[in-house]
Amino acid sequence: MTSEPKYTLEEQDRKLVEEVLGLAQRLVDLQYDDETADELQSILTEVADMFAIECQEVHVTVDEDGTITARTLEPEQPLPDTRRGLKLVSDNGNITPLRAELPEGFSLEPDKPRSGPTETNDE
Repeated sequence: MTSEPKYTLEEQDRKLVEEVLGLAQRLVDLQYDDETADELQSILTEVADMFAIECQEVHVTVDEDGTITARTLEPEQPLPDTRRGLKLVSDNGNITPLRAELPEGFSLEPDKPRSGPTETNDE
């Protein structure tokens, strides 16, 4: 959906357009031919976008016992681009080694590998 309407409506006119779009949606839902329904749905969505009228997709299921369940899907909200404005900063020339006492049983030596080839001295 577009954020700015192509045509601005007064509140009373907007309600009328929403009603007409609702009636048109019922006509789309009655179509047996999927191709025709898709074409009508795209026209309906395009008109709604012109007037910045929000559309929601409703999925209807009918259980074997006749229970009808309708649920609306939340519109997908695009994630903001949080990478804009980030800069990679490197200052490898001023590395300050960590000087702290380690708890008992810990050391700064790398762990010995538990699998893979064993180290051999071929000198």
